[in-house]
Amino acid sequence: MSAKTYIVPHDFSNVADSAAFHALKMARQTGATIILLHIVKNKNDIPSASESFKAAIKRLNLKVGDPKVKATVKIGNIFEDIAKTALENNSRLIIMGTHGAKGMQKVFGSFALKVITSCTVPFMIVQEDVKPGNITKIVAPINLSKESLQIIGAVSNLAMAFNAEIHVLGTKFTDQIQISKMKNRIQVVRNEFTMKKVRSTFKLMDSSKSFTNHVLDYSKEIDADMIAIAHYSEKIIAQLDNFTQNIITNKKQTPVLIIKGIEASVGSF
Repeated sequence: MSAKTYIVPHDFSNVADSAAFHALKMARQTGATIILLHIVKNKNDIPSASESFKAAIKRLNLKVGDPKVKATVKIGNIFEDIAKTALENNSRLIIMGTHGAKGMQKVFGSFALKVITSCTVPFMIVQEDVKPGNITKIVAPINLSKESLQIIGAVSNLAMAFNAEIHVLGTKFTDQIQISKMKNRIQVVRNEFTMKKVRSTFKLMDSSKSFTNHVLDYSKEIDADMIAIAHYSEKIIAQLDNFTQNIITNKKQTPVLIIKGIEASVGSF
């Protein structure tokens, strides 16, 4: 098995194919093995799923020298077995497709983020109509919480793998204590990028505007290839975190790298 694997949860839909194409694009640069994963409720569904995977792999139009693509069908549920499969296979990334807010609600009900936060492995979320391209510009918003900085390790490793530039967005405050805290956060990030020789840009956004809108507007302005965030919540029900939901289902359909704050395990991509 390759030292690196990417997991692609697959339900044989167009959006799952989109996720598989993104995985293939990335794996061609990193040499990772791709594992397409379908979860069924009972063993009677396995033969049909296995046949569907033959067509799904054929649609990838693999070339000589392309990364290895495997398909596996497991009995279980998406909230447990995506994470289990990722950990069992030493996966560095889970690449999952979504139709957007309505599609996520249709597939996962009110538990869209539960799938993502069920695992310590980073997720990359892609939307249906986005063709895979080069990862050259990544927007990484941070705030005054320590948890938000957890995305920095993952995004810097990603930038190293794909020679990308990271655009770090912070907030411009007027309170001196908050100014000092943000300055310290930025210095921590600068130190990380300097050590890893990652190209970066830093920008502070006016706190009078919604931070979510700042992130999405700036990503559109620079035509970002990815937005990277850490998901955490002080709320009892983490699925209700509007910031994370709005970033994942952004209208420009920019792919999103997301890790579960506090518990994330970050490796090279």
